[in-house]
Amino acid sequence: MARDGDGTVPANERPWRSVLVDETGARLNPRPTAPGYQTAIAVDADGQPSPSGVQELHCDRLGRIRVRLHWQLRVRPGAVGR
Repeated sequence: MARDGDGTVPANERPWRSVLVDETGARLNPRPTAPGYQTAIAVDADGQPSPSGVQELHCDRLGRIRVRLHWQLRVRPGAVGR
């Protein structure tokens, strides 16, 4: 890969996946490590499972929704480490 004058690699020459120690670019865990299906609850922008206001489902500008997987901790922000 050619480098610019400041030592950076131009965007069109960057690998799309970082090269690993063995220089293959292969993923360390090519398969999911959790067995079975993973279920989730759609939550609003604040992470609350109940609908708020006129919108029952919050979408960002790309149309994505926020979900909370059942195995994720339900800890209040700022309560971690107490």
